[in-house]
Amino acid sequence: MSVALRLLRVCFDGRITTSELSMFRGAMIAMSGGNPLFHNHAADGFRYSYPKIQYKLDGGRPSVLGIGEGASALAEMFDGNAGFTCRLGRRLFATEVSSIAEWEEEVSFVPSPVTYLIHDWLPLNVGNFKDYRAAGGMIERLTMLQRILLGNILSFAKGMGIFFHDEVGCSIMDMQSTGTSTFKGVDLMSFSGRFSTNVRLPQWIGLGKASSLNHGTIIRI
Repeated sequence: MSVALRLLRVCFDGRITTSELSMFRGAMIAMSGGNPLFHNHAADGFRYSYPKIQYKLDGGRPSVLGIGEGASALAEMFDGNAGFTCRLGRRLFATEVSSIAEWEEEVSFVPSPVTYLIHDWLPLNVGNFKDYRAAGGMIERLTMLQRILLGNILSFAKGMGIFFHDEVGCSIMDMQSTGTSTFKGVDLMSFSGRFSTNVRLPQWIGLGKASSLNHGTIIRI
């Protein structure tokens, strides 16, 4: 099967820190008038299964990625809007739009596996971190991470309304811990590396926990 997804990426000038990204997200939520797509919560408090608007950092410069209906909402927000000023903690951040890119990607099975880089991925929670530490060796740990990554790919697809009729395969080629990142007040191990899968995935999307805030971003190579 093959499903076409619309994507839109708005890049801004000026630089912010990793710790300021959540505040930048807050400013975007305020600009949207509280549109649930921008904060990934519904009025009843439940989360969307997959964030359709994601906030990224590239060399310290912020960008926002919209996927599917998120792309439409983002396009509407920045139709004729060149930039904005917001408060990030104690400082004012004045920024202009440096570029807007819109494209369409097919999510589909491919005859040969596609390789991706994944950056600052958060596969473990408090519960499975104990299982990860208790694993007998690197092969067992990589097998566990591979299973989690496959689940993340399927969660993305389900969140976008895509259901595969064939078996999705995923293989981690290399993966290294890059330290810890704080998520909801808990320090979690982050990983970066390469993986391959028999599914073509859109460029720049995030996989796993905190994918709306620059975690688990993938780049096709």
